[in-house]
Order: sequence, then C-alpha cells, then structure tokens
Amino acid sequence: MNPNLDRCSVRSIETTRLETMKIGGVAIAPIVEQLQDLGFSYEIQGTLRGMSGEEHSFDIVARRGNMIVAVNILVADRDEPDETALIGLRARLYDCAPDLGVVIYTSDASDRLKNLCKFYRMAVIEGTEARKISRDLVKSIQSSL
Repeated sequence: MNPNLDRCSVRSIETTRLETMKIGGVAIAPIVEQLQDLGFSYEIQGTLRGMSGEEHSFDIVARRGNMIVAVNILVADRDEPDETALIGLRARLYDCAPDLGVVIYTSDASDRLKNLCKFYRMAVIEGTEARKISRDLVKSIQSSL
C-alpha cells in the first residue's frame, strides 16, 4: 500500500469516498473523471504484472482497449532523494511496460528530475491542483498516441 494514500481504499471506491480521496495531497476525483471522459477505466492503487512475474503497484492504473497508463504521485521527501524514488519507479515501469508512465510531482521538479524523466521516457506533471494535473495528463496521453 502506498504510504502517500490519505484515504484507505483499493479496487472499488464509492463516489462519495472518491470525492474526498487524496494521494500525496492531490485530489484524485478530477483526475480519474478526466480519464473516464477519455474512455479509460481506472484502478486506484492498481497493479500490473511485470515480465518478471512480479506484481507492481501504481497510484493509478488506467486502461483503454490495449493502452495502459501508469500514474504515480511523487511527494518531495527528505528521507529519500527524489531521484532515488524515480529510479525505483522506472524499474517498475520497465518491468510492466505500460504505454505511458506518468509522474505527478507535488512541487517544482528540479531540472535534474525533469531530465531523468525525459531520459526514462516518463511524462512529468508538476503541482497539486487536480484540475491542472488533469489537463496536463490529457496532453501527455494525447502526445503519446
């Protein structure tokens, strides 16, 4: 279970709980609503089985037909450098090979972090305002098609 999950819930979530759910301080409802508007089904705290046979957890896993998008919210944490968290996420994404890996970073990402995301072929979205994140997620998905 992701330590950034503010409200307990996996697999199926009642609408009222979804409206108050946050991961890493980011409201989830507007993000998953936007995914639904694009024709995606979603799973919060979703898992993907990697080529290694391991199941890996992501904050949001969205599916539309054969397309899979894995989204993780990266919270600035003094105990673990951002780059270390990003490297761990890259390993999971590499094993699972979704069509798009997205990192939502809850503060301003450093140039180093942005460059790592670009090198690892991950979309990076900065901020905590869910509507802006939703718009940027749509752009990332559309540019990956």
